[in-house]
Amino acid sequence: MINKKYLIIGLIAVGLILLIYSIFNRSSKNIKSPDSGPVPTVKVNLDPTKNRGSLDPDNIFPTVPPKIQAEAEAIRSLRNRSPFSQNNFTVKYDYHINKFVITFSDGKNANNIAKFNKWLKDNNYGAISSIYFNFP
Repeated sequence: MINKKYLIIGLIAVGLILLIYSIFNRSSKNIKSPDSGPVPTVKVNLDPTKNRGSLDPDNIFPTVPPKIQAEAEAIRSLRNRSPFSQNNFTVKYDYHINKFVITFSDGKNANNIAKFNKWLKDNNYGAISSIYFNFP
């Protein structure tokens, strides 16, 4: 009698395990992968004789006008050199306002600004526009 109880309990346990396994196995088969859907097709007609906006492989970088390039190189050079002082002025670069801050030892006046502009031209910084200088 005890053997029959263990046999019945064992058969019920095996049945439950098979039932649970079949439920999980069936639900995993219904999940579709993202790749299993229909694939849209697009017909593309490429004419090799037409220009499709491709870049010239010999010149892939756009050309910068020489005036702008000279100004950018002068700004970079002066920015790398600053902060520094000359006889009557000090040059510092302020990254917050993106300008050079020029302070004069004897105050700001037209004569000092003219001397500073002459110094710029004499030291190959003449290409820098006046908008990049702040005279407080």
